[in-house]
Formats: sequence, structure tokens, C-alpha cells
Amino acid sequence: MDKQTLKDMSYSLNQRARDLILNGDREEALSVVEESLAGKKGFHDFCVKWANMLLCYIGEKLGDDAVLEVHQQFAQVFRPPVIKEWEAAGADPDHFPLEEFIKQRTSMWHGHDNEFTWQEDEEKYILTLTPCESGGRLNEWLDGNQDARMKGAKPYAYNEKGFSYYCLHCPTMWELGWIEQYGYPLIVFHPPQEAGGACVQYFYKHPRLVPDEYYQRLGIERRS
Repeated sequence: MDKQTLKDMSYSLNQRARDLILNGDREEALSVVEESLAGKKGFHDFCVKWANMLLCYIGEKLGDDAVLEVHQQFAQVFRPPVIKEWEAAGADPDHFPLEEFIKQRTSMWHGHDNEFTWQEDEEKYILTLTPCESGGRLNEWLDGNQDARMKGAKPYAYNEKGFSYYCLHCPTMWELGWIEQYGYPLIVFHPPQEAGGACVQYFYKHPRLVPDEYYQRLGIERRS
């Protein structure tokens, strides 16, 4: 390779794009941005498939409940900054920073390069992923592969046999885990009914607004 090629390969694509923009080379900057996006997408998809492979191995060797335990550990460790700050301040549900949390969730989904819409009604914010570029896209790739799905119908997975091992991290963290710790679900999930379908998520503005049905489907009695 020539020296210029080696030099170009020696620093980040983002920095190359910035330098090109500053130098007025718009076309070359766009080319570098496209190269960067393609590389990030490839690595993102690799990581999703890798995580799924590990969960499948755990499920095969130790069963569905062991996969739940892995997700429960994940839920305790990987909390976004806004959650940690709220917990440090006393974790008062009446003063949960919902709008800031929603902004962080938006940033996270941008990281997945996801297409989505936000809506609002009197009770809640509604996020619709069309489809989810994480577990939703994984289900498309797997095309019905049962090795990546729960073998039994468990309350923590909506009593749905064949629920995705990978997707289980969402209800574990924001529904089941949040109810167990704080008495209400922070996010209510409506998973897609078919590969490539929309994943719809409800963010209720106050715990009292969450309907009883979302506790019942997890087999949990609502706290008074």
C-alpha cells in the first residue's frame, strides 16, 4: 500500500470526515460517512448475533430460567445515567425524570440506527420501532429458528412459548424488574407478532396510570 492509504487507515473515519468537511471536500466527506455507517452497522449486527449465540447456549445447557437470571444481572448493571441519578436522589416515582429518560432512550435507538416515531396522549408516550433494529431484526435473520427461543411459556415472558431469548432483556429490565423493585413497569412492551413487525412501547406518565392488565400478564399482583 502507498503511504497515504496507510495514513488514512490510521485514524478514525469520523475524524477523517471532520477534516474533509473543514477542508471543504463535501463529496469525499460524504463518502467517508457512508463507509463509517456501513462499518458500524456490520459490527452492530455482529454483536447482536454474538449475544444471541451466548444466550442460546445458556438456554440449551441450563434452561429458560437461567437466561432470565442473566438478563436480571444485566438489568442491575447497565442502567442509564438518568436512572442512576434518580436512584441516588431517593427513587421517588412521583419525581421520575421521564422526559430526560425518553431523550436518552431516543439517543440509544439512534445508536441502533433505528427508524421510529414518538407519539403522546394524556396518559403516556408511545414509541413505535418499525422494526426494532436489535431483537426485531434478529428475529428476521433467525427465520423461525427455535434454538433462540424459550422452550416453555413463562409469566415473565407474557406466558408466550417461543419468546425470544434475546428480546427477553427488555421486559426483564423495564417491566418485571422495575415492578419488583419499584412497584410499577417503567416501559410496557407490545412485541411484534411476526418477523419484521413493529415493536410498540408505552411510557406512562405516572405509575397510577398503568392499567392492571400489564401486571396480570406477568403474573404479578399490583401493589396497593
